[in-house]
Formats: sequence, structure tokens, C-alpha cells
Amino acid sequence: MNTKYWNKATLYRYVDALRKGICNSPNFSPVDSQKLAKRCIKNLTIEKIPFLNSDICGILYKGNHTTSIALNAKRSPEMQNFDCMHELIHYFFHDIEYCQRICSDKTEATICQDAYIEWQANEGAAQFLMPYQDFIPRFLPLIAQSFPCTSFQTVDDLAQFYRVTPAVIEVRINQLSYEIDQYRQGQSLEQIQLLSKKKREQQGIKVTPYLALLDFALDSFFESVV
Repeated sequence: MNTKYWNKATLYRYVDALRKGICNSPNFSPVDSQKLAKRCIKNLTIEKIPFLNSDICGILYKGNHTTSIALNAKRSPEMQNFDCMHELIHYFFHDIEYCQRICSDKTEATICQDAYIEWQANEGAAQFLMPYQDFIPRFLPLIAQSFPCTSFQTVDDLAQFYRVTPAVIEVRINQLSYEIDQYRQGQSLEQIQLLSKKKREQQGIKVTPYLALLDFALDSFFESVV
């Protein structure tokens, strides 16, 4: 599949179609990516290997007859859930030549990677595990309900629900900051414009910083109870 010119909206559309096609769970139920992989991919082997450090997330080998995914045994189950989904995005959308590379957390790693392909795998995994159609309307009420606690409680609650780490949730909030702003301003989920951070910067679009979202959510909460 040629994904060379996919933007965020196109990527999400294909990921949504994939999720609908291979998930047996209703609506946007949380996903166990390893169980999903074993159910959907023939001749698949998933191994947990203690790599030299925890920065290496996983390896995908997509052959003509067999597929192998190696996950880092030094990373938590929640990390591995995202890592495996990252590899599954590679598997379903990218050609074999891109599916035999080591994927790392850090862009400064010396391993040769295609930054655009890795962005698609990360963003695609986030949309598969935490679809914006479910994440945004779930996030705003939760952050209001967490008052008078900090927003960390909301992050932890979302992480537990989606089976990922709090760090992944924080990244997701920032990824969707423009879309969250639109939803807060009254746009329906169907009308929200999806733009990547790069595109927003190119168009000079400013978004609400992550921490400021707490204030907006609490303001909305207080208005609803007055």
C-alpha cells in the first residue's frame, strides 16, 4: 500500500476502517494488541526479548510466508501494548522493505529509520488504541470530574482504561489539542478538522496547551452546576 502522501485525516480514515474490520469488540472498546495480532495474522510469532535497553520498542519481520514481532521484555505490559500496535500498523499499511526495521522511542537513535513511516506507525497506533472519536468526549468530562485533584488523576484513569502508559496519554492529548479545541467550541466529532502538528505550525494555528485544558474543563464543569 502506498502511504507516501497520507496526511493525518487519511491515516485516521484507514485506521478506523481497519479497526472496524478486525475488532470483534463493540464501539471503541479497549484493545489488547497482542491478542489482536495473534487472531488476525497467520503464521505469527510474538517473542519477548530483553534488549540491551528499554529505548528499543520492537522489531517487525514481515515475510512472504511468516511474520515475527519481537517486543522488549524490559518494557511494561502497557508499553508493549502500544509497541505491538505500532508494529501492526507497519504490518497492515507498509511494504515489506519498511517492515524489517528496529523501532525506537528516540529520534536521535543511530538506527536508520524513515521518520514519516514511523510517524504513521505512532499516530496510527494511537488512533487505533485511543480513537479520537472516543478519546475526546471521554477526556473532557473526566478532567472535570477529577476536581479538586490534579489532572494527573485523569491521565492515570485514561491510561488504565486504554491499557497504555500515562506518558502515552499525555502525548495523545497534545496530539489532539487542535481537535479538542474544536470540540470544546461546539464542533461535532464528524465536523472536526484533523491536522498534524506540522500542518498546524505551517498554517500558523495556535492550540490550547495541555495544562491549560484543565482550566477550561473546570470552567465548563462549574458552569454546568451553577
